Amino acid sequence: MLSKTQKWSFISDFYEPHIRRVTLQIDIEKCNYTTIIVEPHPSSGGDEFLENRLVKLHSDGLDTEAAVQERNKITERITSLCRAKYGRSAPPFGSVVYAFTANGKFQVMDLPDHRLTPALKTAPETFGTDIPLPPLVSRAQLKPVAGIGQFLPSQTRLVEYQGKLHIAKGPIYPQRAMLDLSEVKNLISLPGRHPNIIDPPAALITLSETDERVCGFLTTYHANGNLEFYARKLRREGKLTPKLLVKWALQLVDAVSFLAQHQSFHGDLKPDNIVVTENEDIVLIDFTRLFTTFVTASPEVRKLCTHLGGTTLGIPLHWPMESITQSEVYSIGRTLYLVCEGVEMAKVYREMGWTQDGAFPTVFSAKSSAPPELQKIISLCVSPDPSQRPSLEALAKMLPRTRS
Repeated sequence: MLSKTQKWSFISDFYEPHIRRVTLQIDIEKCNYTTIIVEPHPSSGGDEFLENRLVKLHSDGLDTEAAVQERNKITERITSLCRAKYGRSAPPFGSVVYAFTANGKFQVMDLPDHRLTPALKTAPETFGTDIPLPPLVSRAQLKPVAGIGQFLPSQTRLVEYQGKLHIAKGPIYPQRAMLDLSEVKNLISLPGRHPNIIDPPAALITLSETDERVCGFLTTYHANGNLEFYARKLRREGKLTPKLLVKWALQLVDAVSFLAQHQSFHGDLKPDNIVVTENEDIVLIDFTRLFTTFVTASPEVRKLCTHLGGTTLGIPLHWPMESITQSEVYSIGRTLYLVCEGVEMAKVYREMGWTQDGAFPTVFSAKSSAPPELQKIISLCVSPDPSQRPSLEALAKMLPRTRS
């Protein structure tokens, strides 16, 4: 019998009635996620096919005990098939798992999402011709690698290419395919490199050797994983020191200052958008700049998102840089707070989502890793009034004095 941390465990599902599609969200192992798609069998509307039955149970919307039990039974059948086929490994990059009946047998198979691929375009169509683009690599050349310690969404994979490990990233939904890939242009357009900001993509990933539509890109892999996981690991070992926390704070401020100096910004600072190098330095990742996470977003950004009824709105591009940096300072404070408190981001997403307002307050517990000096700085950063927050320059001057 598999343990509570069993491979391929069901998290949630949602039904899209307009296309009659059920999507299962699955945790492969320790925050490595994927999706499983279930659609009606093309040849029959009857209940003899499990995929038809699952779609019908969702379309009927019944929450009776019998209906829930039947849905759970079919879902467990699907995840059992995945455990047997994939083990700890995720599907190949650029693919999702489909559950369907073929030749009288219910099975699972990894394929490109047939609703996503039509939204993809070639590199010149996606990014234009005014910037130097990385080389192309076919997704078939990327070998999936089982790995833990990082929050890997359904279209993000740890892969091996030419003997080296990389992170492969790609869009999840057809309607935001071009938006998700905009990170490539954002990174390439940065004037120079910074040690605490992820390097430009190493390659663009195409659907195949003959189909040069871009489905993702390769970026740097850091074995220590993201800041949340690494900090919690050190906390368990009694190694999360004030000196290390101050170093991370200084590096975070320095990276955001570099962006501001070049009229740029991150826009979604949070512990799982920061990775840790082998030297225990931090590196900012995820430069889409289109979305925000309410648990670290400033009050003014949350208010704007709520007012406009949006769930994916980030910092407005038309804001003056002073307003943007004030918002980023708030996010710096919240990010450091979450790390010092050891908050589990996966739990935040399960219980609050990315865009649910009413984020818990910045109140330090008795078990907080932050020394008093850092607690004071964090509290200043998260002032509700943007004008009362310290500037990035002031933060850089305040932080070194906490080294002792």
